[in-house]
Amino acid sequence: MKRLIPAAILAAGLLCGCVRSEVPESSQTALSFSVDEVEQLSVQDIMDMNEGSEVRFSPPDGETYFLINGKFSKDRVKNADDALRAAAGVAEIMDIKEQLPQLRLAEESSQSSKKGYNYVFRQYIGDARVVGASLVVRCGSESGIPGYIYSTLKKLPEIDPEIKFTAEQAAELVRDRYGEPAEPELVIYSQERLAWCIEVKSMKTDVYIAYIDAKDPGGRVLGTEQEIID
Repeated sequence: MKRLIPAAILAAGLLCGCVRSEVPESSQTALSFSVDEVEQLSVQDIMDMNEGSEVRFSPPDGETYFLINGKFSKDRVKNADDALRAAAGVAEIMDIKEQLPQLRLAEESSQSSKKGYNYVFRQYIGDARVVGASLVVRCGSESGIPGYIYSTLKKLPEIDPEIKFTAEQAAELVRDRYGEPAEPELVIYSQERLAWCIEVKSMKTDVYIAYIDAKDPGGRVLGTEQEIID
């Protein structure tokens, strides 16, 4: 049986493969509200909102949190913008204020699900997706009230936009080493390194995703994701 290592979802913003000399301008829609104008909740506010029900914060003894399992808004979430507005209310205790305007919706599950529904957002700098950086807001199936939020968003240094190894070169490297490449996607890999993320459509090795350094004129392979045969 074949099993795949979980990979980052190839979300919006795929590049056409043409030569790029810098990070392209973002095409993402701006937030409909200012994060600074949203009232910030404290831990005690969230505890009071849940009226004695157990609320889990992770880490439990931290000053900032990457997960809150419990109601953190009284407002029903009807769309992605509502979900981000709810997240903005806990932006300070989760330390994600500066990242919220960098998010794009990647996945929205059905509101008819009995287990509730999720909004999954990915973090972008310009049109470059930040690998491994996402925000999940989960809402109750009947109430629509957000009751779970999980963040792997990242604070990043200023990124040098110059690209020294093009999408075409990266695709050719992948073709030579691993198999037929899909369209390269510009990403930020390992915190601050611009890279081309390329899915391998027809493999001649066990590699099905490769990350190629866009800053190295020689096209260094930064990492790969591989298929495991059980």
